[in-house]
Amino acid sequence: MTSSTAKSSWVVAELAAVRLAVPVGTVLGAVSRPPVHSPLGRREGAVCQVIMYQGQAIPVLDLALWVDIGAPAPNHQAHQYVIVLRHGDRMVGVLVDAVVGVASLRVESVVRLHHNDSENEIFHSIAQDDSGAIPLSLLDMPRLMALTSIWSTDVQEGGTCTELAPKTEEDSAVANWAVFESGGRRLAVRAEEVGELLELPVLERLPGSGVAGICRWRGRHVPVLDGAALFGSVGEQRTAGLLLTLGFGGMSLGFTVERVVHLRRISAQASSQALPLGTPSFVQSIVLDDGLPLYVINTARLFNLFPEASMSRAEVDKSLIAARGKTNAGSYIVYQAGAMVASPIAGLEEVLAGSSTVCTSMEWRGNALPVIDMRTESSVAGNVLVLRHEGILMAVLIERIESLVTPHGGHLSTVALPGARFEMLTTGRGPSQASYRVLDLCGIAASRLSRGN
Repeated sequence: MTSSTAKSSWVVAELAAVRLAVPVGTVLGAVSRPPVHSPLGRREGAVCQVIMYQGQAIPVLDLALWVDIGAPAPNHQAHQYVIVLRHGDRMVGVLVDAVVGVASLRVESVVRLHHNDSENEIFHSIAQDDSGAIPLSLLDMPRLMALTSIWSTDVQEGGTCTELAPKTEEDSAVANWAVFESGGRRLAVRAEEVGELLELPVLERLPGSGVAGICRWRGRHVPVLDGAALFGSVGEQRTAGLLLTLGFGGMSLGFTVERVVHLRRISAQASSQALPLGTPSFVQSIVLDDGLPLYVINTARLFNLFPEASMSRAEVDKSLIAARGKTNAGSYIVYQAGAMVASPIAGLEEVLAGSSTVCTSMEWRGNALPVIDMRTESSVAGNVLVLRHEGILMAVLIERIESLVTPHGGHLSTVALPGARFEMLTTGRGPSQASYRVLDLCGIAASRLSRGN
């Protein structure tokens, strides 16, 4: 690669009159500055407060106490966000006014201006991005960490997953969302569900799966989704050079990203619009003030659609992941019962319309059948599956039948995790591709029945 084509990715933020940039690999995330500030009393330095980020206390720096950041524009809202940075195993937050996005900088665009190697200078080089706007001031992370002498040790470096904090009513009404482009579409995910933005690593294949591959991230195996494949735009010429990791329920998924647009607040009352044909089911389309569609990710639904995310909970021996080598010999039903799952059709006698009234038994063709309720919401009428298992008839309530997979209509693969081994059924291609965990529905229903449901 020649110097004219070598590029690196930097997160760009605004601080009064300064446009500062930090390497993508050092940024863990960006959060709104808490309305109630928790000061950390110190006689000197730039530490202005402490915030909690993914369960850890992070000291926050106000760079205006160290360097001249110029005069802000009229009606400028200062210090709205904190970007959380990591250098080695040390973490610190920096106050900024806005998070602009990610810039791809050519190596030759970086110009060093300060040449005296002063230990007190945290900005010594600038760069010009393709927008031609105000030059970017490049933050020297090693000098910043040496100068502050205060940080939080990154205890998650070893791979501990953290649960998401519960959302308040105010968070649900208006929330911060990270907006990015993947597969040529503009997507948004809640800011607190973003794990990290980093350079896209080399992916290893996961045969028989609906994901683009897996990568190692912070001690875990993380499945990575390709936005171009999900939205059916594989043939279009786009380069995804970044990886955005998302967290939900102690699990992680990665998304290939072409560029990060910005961090913005979106109201839950934003007007929605109909989804184009072939759009993945885990997004909702809304229109913002610029008139362009924004696909908002339903994270719970996304993780339900890709059960491979469970492998990010713990170390996985990849030798236990069976190669994609067999199609489904029999038919399978895909259905919603808490999560979207699949089961062999063998043992299924009939599918009936459900009822929101739950009874312990029901009549079917002159037989009294015990009822097992597998719905997460009992108010949903759903469907009734009449099953026969080892000569015993029973009825299982589910939320809905999604589809029928005919013989050889999908691929089966086996995933083994510490203490768990399960099959996955993958169907479709491009935007319609999805993977479902295979459940032995008859066996589960019989087990629940024996335990008194």
